[in-house]
Amino acid sequence: MKTAKYILEIYEPGSIYDPWTSISSASPFMALSKGDLLNPGMWTDTNHPKDVARIVGLEHIVIENDLSVIHKILVYTELVPNTPEGKLG
Repeated sequence: MKTAKYILEIYEPGSIYDPWTSISSASPFMALSKGDLLNPGMWTDTNHPKDVARIVGLEHIVIENDLSVIHKILVYTELVPNTPEGKLG
């Protein structure tokens, strides 16, 4: 039986090359959609200001070999400064 791994890779605002954070899980993540807001101030491995980020695009990558399946979701963002959501945390 193949093992499954799920990776959520969130990119810095305006970038398609610089990951902001990467989160791995043994179970699938909840669905994300273009327009959703993310609060990076709540992540433990980042020291970014508490502005929120809006998802502007998503890319799914599925990698399969004899032993495992990896579902990687690349999340592209833009900053949304001066919103009430940005003041949370």
